[in-house]
Amino acid sequence: MELPGSHQQAGCLIIGAGDAGHVLPLQAASPAAVRWIGAVDDVPQLLRGAAVLAMPSWREPLGRVILEAWDAGAIPVVFAGSGGGAEVVTAADGGILYHEQTASALARALAIALDLPAHERCRRIENGRSWLRSHCDPQRYGERISAVLNPMITTHGRTSLSR
Repeated sequence: MELPGSHQQAGCLIIGAGDAGHVLPLQAASPAAVRWIGAVDDVPQLLRGAAVLAMPSWREPLGRVILEAWDAGAIPVVFAGSGGGAEVVTAADGGILYHEQTASALARALAIALDLPAHERCRRIENGRSWLRSHCDPQRYGERISAVLNPMITTHGRTSLSR
C-alpha cells in the first residue's frame, strides 16, 4: 500500500483467523487502511467490492476463493509456489503470480494487479471465468468422479460398501 502508484489509496481487508500470538502484533502494527475482520461465512459478498484478492498461501490444493474472486470480478494474486492455486491461475491466465514469498514481492504483485488497464483486468477475469466454466461444470465433474469411484465400489454386482 506504500508503493508508488494509483493504488495508494486502496484499503485492505484481511479475512480469516490465526494464532492470536501471531495475529495480534500484526494487527497492532497495521496502518489504518488495513481492517482485520476475522473469519466470515460470506466471502463472495466481500469480494464483490474488491478489485484484487491476495492469496499468499505457501501451499493450497485449489483455493476456492480464486474461483469466487473471478465470479465477483476481482483479480487473484497468488504465490507461484502455492500448488493448485498457482496452477489454476496459470492455466487460466486469470491473475497475477509472484515468485518470492516476501512482503515486497506480494506488494509489487498487488500494485501490478491494481494498476492493470481496464481491458486487461476484464481479459484476465473473463479468462478465469472461462476456465471455471470449462473445468468446473457440475455435470462434467460428477461424471468424472463417478468414472473414478464406480469401478472401485462395484464388485460382482454389489457395492463393496454394502458388505
